[in-house]
Amino acid sequence: MLAGQGRTVLMETNGSVPVSGLDERVIKIVDVKCPSSGHAGSFLLKTSPT
Repeated sequence: MLAGQGRTVLMETNGSVPVSGLDERVIKIVDVKCPSSGHAGSFLLKTSPT
């Protein structure tokens, strides 16, 4: 993995897939959608890295 080679790795998601299984060195960017946006249905709170 690139992180193992000392590289900076970023993972961006809309929150519809879990990020909990990613290497701890990976920077996780989660695009949280508020209910009023009309796009909150795809966001799974349990996938949030907290």
